[in-house]
Amino acid sequence: MYMVKGFFFLFALSSLFFSCSMLILDSTELNTPVESVTVFVEASRYDALNSALEMYKADLFEEGTEVTVSSWSGDEEALREKLLDLSEGNHTAWFIGDMPYVNYSLGGEVFPTDLYFSSPATSWSDADGDGVYDGHSSLLITIPISRISGTDEEIGLYFDKIHRYRTGELTFDDRALLFKDDDWSDYRRGSTFGADQVAGDVVILESLDQSTFPSYENNLQGRFKYLYQWIHANPYALYVSENGSYTLFRYYAISDDSVDVGFLNMFNCQGARYTVANNLAMTYLVDSDTALAVTGSTKKGGNFEPLEFHRVLSLGRSWSEAYRQWYNKVGVHDDMWYLGMVILGDPALIPGGAESKGERADFSRLIGPSAEEKDYYYNLMSDFTEPES
Repeated sequence: MYMVKGFFFLFALSSLFFSCSMLILDSTELNTPVESVTVFVEASRYDALNSALEMYKADLFEEGTEVTVSSWSGDEEALREKLLDLSEGNHTAWFIGDMPYVNYSLGGEVFPTDLYFSSPATSWSDADGDGVYDGHSSLLITIPISRISGTDEEIGLYFDKIHRYRTGELTFDDRALLFKDDDWSDYRRGSTFGADQVAGDVVILESLDQSTFPSYENNLQGRFKYLYQWIHANPYALYVSENGSYTLFRYYAISDDSVDVGFLNMFNCQGARYTVANNLAMTYLVDSDTALAVTGSTKKGGNFEPLEFHRVLSLGRSWSEAYRQWYNKVGVHDDMWYLGMVILGDPALIPGGAESKGERADFSRLIGPSAEEKDYYYNLMSDFTEPES
């Protein structure tokens, strides 16, 4: 997300609409918890990852969730047909290794979209015949899918990490960090965007003297359960504002020593473009000792309207269920912002709600950004095209 600096776009009543106490009930029923996870493993990785997959199946069996593991060597169309067969009920799928994907062209961008798989009944079209989709029928996530990629060793270590989380060896403080940098600093100032229902305490860093590069680096080691970051980015680096210029937090700065947070909501344009080697989102997952799951975008945009996502998490539902409910209520209405939204990591992980909250407030009907705000902010975005190195 890359925006013209110095723009202040506030509404007089925004602080009222986004105060944490302004909670309006929503009677919409959630689906039941995830019944099963179908894991599709790149065929050449299956043997090397077999022991990790057996541990994963055993862990989810203890949670009451069935896991089916399949070796996969087919193309994207065959995979989508398989997912269509699984889309009845409340299931999720996980792609492991270098699995099929499709690209979509929209607004001058070409990017991967996993809606092709998670909405398998949708028809997709390629009007100009260039091999990139550019149109689709109505979308509805019926089987959310997630991904993990990397070397066999990296993926194996990731399985060890989620095992430690499930067995209670890996823990986090009941805290969330909201880090809003640069052009986002004045947007809905003071709002937690519902993150206070995911964690008992929310640290908000949004003024320009707070959202600095040293502050970001220091807080990554703060043992936060949940991180919601609004920072300019490309697939390889975050561009943190610093005295009128940018300091880069590059993918190779992510390591066991530098990152100590659990679940990440990355409002970082293109930061989850998993088709690019060394993309930020996958690097958080495979190169840190704590990062468990990510949601982010493969294109310009990010979760600009997270209230429903946070609401579902606050009720103790899985990462994939929060994504499904959020997309089907919010994301489906805006391709420019949300057609590139993905989840990465184990889709069945449960961050849980705030430990210190008694009743779970339902805030999904809080007033979100207006169409004018969304259009204005989107039109101000531009790409940082600096190469990986």
